[in-house]
Amino acid sequence: MGAGIYEEQPRTSQLLDGLESGHAYSITGFYQVALRGSNFNLIRLRNPWGRGEWKGAWSDESKEMNALPMGDKESLLFQIQDDGEFWMDFDDFITMFDEISICKL
Repeated sequence: MGAGIYEEQPRTSQLLDGLESGHAYSITGFYQVALRGSNFNLIRLRNPWGRGEWKGAWSDESKEMNALPMGDKESLLFQIQDDGEFWMDFDDFITMFDEISICKL
C-alpha cells in the first residue's frame, strides 16, 4: 500500500511539516492507542528515500509520542531515528495525503 501527495509546484518540494509534495510514501502499519482518555488511530508511513519525516502530532519527538506509555511504544516498534519511517494520526493523514494506492498480488 502506498500514499501520495500531489505536486504543488513544478518540482518536488518539502512542505513545512517535513513531508514532500509530488512524492509517494509506503504505508507500513496501523495502530490504535489510548492517551488521556481518548483513542487515536495512527498510521505508519515510510519515505522510500530513507530520510525526511513528518514533524506534526505523533512524530518521533512530538509531545504526543513523548506522553505515550513505554508499553505502547514497544507495540508500535517505535524508535527515534531519521530513517524515513514515522507515525501520524489518521485524521492528519487524510488531510495531508491526496491518494492511496493498493496493489493486490
